[in-house]
Amino acid sequence: MGQRFTRILLFTFLFFPVLCFSQGEWNNWYFGWNAAMTFNFGSPPVALNGSAMQTNGGTSISVSDSSGKLLFYSNGIWCLWNRNNTMLPNGNGLLGGLNAPEPIICVPKPGNPNQYYLFTVGMHWTNPPPLPFSYSVVDMTLDGGLGDIVPTMKNIPIPLADSAVDQLTAVRHRNNRDVWVVVRKHSLHAKYLAYLVTPSGISSAPVVSSSNLPSILYWMLGISYLSPGAIMKISQDGTKLVCSDSLTEICDFNSSTGVVSPRLTFSCLYARGAEFSVNSRYLYLCNYASQSGSSVFQYDLSYTDSLSFV
Repeated sequence: MGQRFTRILLFTFLFFPVLCFSQGEWNNWYFGWNAAMTFNFGSPPVALNGSAMQTNGGTSISVSDSSGKLLFYSNGIWCLWNRNNTMLPNGNGLLGGLNAPEPIICVPKPGNPNQYYLFTVGMHWTNPPPLPFSYSVVDMTLDGGLGDIVPTMKNIPIPLADSAVDQLTAVRHRNNRDVWVVVRKHSLHAKYLAYLVTPSGISSAPVVSSSNLPSILYWMLGISYLSPGAIMKISQDGTKLVCSDSLTEICDFNSSTGVVSPRLTFSCLYARGAEFSVNSRYLYLCNYASQSGSSVFQYDLSYTDSLSFV
């Protein structure tokens, strides 16, 4: 079922957490420590110099326009940089968690081609408690067309998600216009929270769904703990969701209603990356263990019970 690959392959599973509508938006990838590449010239990609970003392995964002021109990039933790590798005037102090697996995701604002939502979550291991699930708005008409965060729309806390950490994903609504942004609420009973993003803004009342994963995030004396892993991903067609911390949960997702329906759970220790095949039949999990190296596992989602699935 699984085969061991080189550690380099692990980094090819650091996905673009940007919800895009045209192919050009995927053409530039800024990641890791000052690393970057472009697919604007076809395959193989061409390395780029000058990246100002440094990140220890959590997801980053690289946003381009439909023609493949880079707009901005960020690790979600400290800064947002423009295409000139310069920090945006209001681009410092984002609230993504240091070393969080999924600290940031970017969503084009429905109905406004010049604006983008940046969503950030904190990291589980913090004292005082983690930073809140928040959003900022980037407007590409600011700073002479290089873009900037709107000063009054920066690091805005999102209601009812104070314990959402590490896990952050998004997918288009079935109407192909709106967007669902999904986090996992860690409390006495774990819940999925799906926030709808429309031309009118971000819903203040999320769609709440139950999870069969144990809630292993504890809030004691301002200290939280979550076991290694903590990833979440929705398939491109909006029908499947995978969530992992101590165990991994496979769910159905309804991209019309935002409802998450758990199907089965299984063990894949230290899962650090997830992706679905284009037809959503296969799930790929990448795990990392410092002593034994990295592995990629392929699972067949056509199996409906956990025993056959594993």
